[in-house]
Amino acid sequence: SDVLSEDLRTETRAGEPCDDANLQCNNVPWSADKIVNLLHPDYPGCTFQVKYIERICLPNGYDLQIKEWIVVWPGCQAWDNAINNATDVGLLLQKTEKQLMNMLVNNILKNVTNINPCGGPNTTLFGFSMGACIKYCIVQTGTQTTPSGEIIQVKYVKLPCGEACCRTTYEVCINPSGEPTIHQSWSQGTGNCNAQSSSLPCPLNTIVSTGCIPNCQGI
Repeated sequence: SDVLSEDLRTETRAGEPCDDANLQCNNVPWSADKIVNLLHPDYPGCTFQVKYIERICLPNGYDLQIKEWIVVWPGCQAWDNAINNATDVGLLLQKTEKQLMNMLVNNILKNVTNINPCGGPNTTLFGFSMGACIKYCIVQTGTQTTPSGEIIQVKYVKLPCGEACCRTTYEVCINPSGEPTIHQSWSQGTGNCNAQSSSLPCPLNTIVSTGCIPNCQGI
């Protein structure tokens, strides 16, 4: 029961208090979980399935949170090689998730029609709020049986370490050629990874967890 209680606490607090990237979404409810498949150019043949939530912050803003992601089975050798050869798995997962953030914004933009021209008073803002320091949990979700044996299927989940937050924002406008121009920026959180309070426990069935790493920078 203690383990289940800790797992529930992880689920209910994982997005808090870092959940208001646009600073104007107070009391706006989050959407139900959404899932999108993204093809990552750095890993040919890999499909990354991203689970995320969003909410619209008027007049022209979106708050987004990536909850977890997996490499869709049967995966690909390029990602396996990257994981197996990484000198720091946490930094690889952090870089990959920030790349997925970029890809998610571009995917959502395909269905957004009310983006204003560049140089105007209003631009469309996509914002992600995250812990200033985070850790990753690699969680077993099941197994797949292949002719060569049993392969573990995993998902990648991040949790904040402590209470400090930072924001990554994508400011979007339409340039004269009719294409979107995206400007990325981020804000530095307060505190540091060593000074913050204890982080949340990883979910049940975690097989690997990383240390706490700084998260307030671009890629």
